[in-house]
Amino acid sequence: EAAAARSKAEHEDEMANATEENSATIAKMTEEHEAKVADMEAAAAKATKDHEARVTNMEAATRKTKEEHEAAMTKEAEEHKAVIAKVTEEHSIVIAKMTE
Repeated sequence: EAAAARSKAEHEDEMANATEENSATIAKMTEEHEAKVADMEAAAAKATKDHEARVTNMEAATRKTKEEHEAAMTKEAEEHKAVIAKVTEEHSIVIAKMTE
């Protein structure tokens, strides 16, 4: 009976130790998992911020390109009007000379 009681006590000690070890292992794994999740969330937030910055830069570049294009087209139209005015004036002079 004493041996059975001692064996039972030893078994209970082993079970208690195993439970403590399991709890410690679970706590460590939980902590590691939470750290990994936090790292992934931080990486996702950085990727989102970087993406938003790239989109903002592309939008600004598109706006600048559009403005430059519009300015070039306006300049070209003004130059074209000036050429037309000059040719029209020269044409009028030629016609006036011909009709004199």
